[in-house]
Amino acid sequence: MKIVGITSTAILSLLLAIAAPAYAQHEQQGEKQDHPQEQQSKQKAAKPVQQHAQQQQKNENKQTQQHAQQQQKNENKQTQQRAQQQQKNENKQTQQRAQQQQKNENKQTQQRAQQQQKNENKQTQQRAQQQQKNENKQSQQRAQQQQKNENKQTQQRAQQQRGNERP
Repeated sequence: MKIVGITSTAILSLLLAIAAPAYAQHEQQGEKQDHPQEQQSKQKAAKPVQQHAQQQQKNENKQTQQHAQQQQKNENKQTQQRAQQQQKNENKQTQQRAQQQQKNENKQTQQRAQQQQKNENKQTQQRAQQQQKNENKQSQQRAQQQQKNENKQTQQRAQQQRGNERP
């Protein structure tokens, strides 16, 4: 919006700079036809005024152009700074998301490892308990078998002894 205003002012100033000498020349031509001597004297008097006006217009145009250039530089600088800041922010967010994702993956890996260790420990404990039960059962069965054998042998000896005692 400011650029449009500055540009418009510069254009108007240029038009006035062009129109003023043309108007002055037109006036001079009209006066030449009426009074050639007066025209020459007026021309000589108008010339420094016209030169001063043209110089003033040049200075104003130069200042306007310099102001517009400075303003454009400032706007470009601000745009560049905003773009750099936005890039920094995006990089920071990307880095934070990557770090968070890495933390989550590490946590999940650790939880899976802990769960796997628990499962292995439970299976090892269950196998040990089952093995102990089997060993206890086998020991009990051997003891029962041995007791049966001993009882049978005792009974057989007792019968044999009774048989030996009967004549």
